Amino acid sequence: NDCCYLFLSATHSSLDDVAYGQITMHEMVHIFQMSNWADLATSQTVEENIAGRIIDGSSERYNHNNLRPFWMEGVAVYFGYLYWSRAINNNNEFKDYMVLDLLSTWAWGGDQSSKDKYLNDGVKLYDITFGGDYGLAYDIGAWFVAYLVHNHGEDQIWEYYYNAQSGIYFEQNFLQTFGKDYRVYVDEFEDFLRNSD
Repeated sequence: NDCCYLFLSATHSSLDDVAYGQITMHEMVHIFQMSNWADLATSQTVEENIAGRIIDGSSERYNHNNLRPFWMEGVAVYFGYLYWSRAINNNNEFKDYMVLDLLSTWAWGGDQSSKDKYLNDGVKLYDITFGGDYGLAYDIGAWFVAYLVHNHGEDQIWEYYYNAQSGIYFEQNFLQTFGKDYRVYVDEFEDFLRNSD
């Protein structure tokens, strides 16, 4: 907390430039996210409430398996893909990886796409934990962020993090930044997913 972040990386797939590039961008987004509240967090629980990995102002004891990754990871996946595709000047790569995340089964090795599993299981995006099918929080979380970017623009996502510098907790920050409760926005996003090919 006093100085620096150490970033070590490996890929989740083959050792290729694309995987390293995307993961590097993803982790740099995390560094940006955390830098906005690093000096404010008086405890792990406070930090996780600001980050949105513990929601509704909960004071539950910190437990990694109970954390909800959809917001932090969704933002990091979306912008990791976007910034890498911009760096190599290939917007098709961004689109391809976003579609792959929506249609793939990699996150759990099942026979349904991420989209179908998410919609069929009936678990809300914000209720998925690291102790559950957390891969969905990455895949579908990135699409939730894309939905927000479509409605509000990229800058509004970053505005959320600038607002976090005040120590505001996730649910109030989301409402203030995007004008709706996160649960309402997730419901609208689910309607969008159900009605899109």
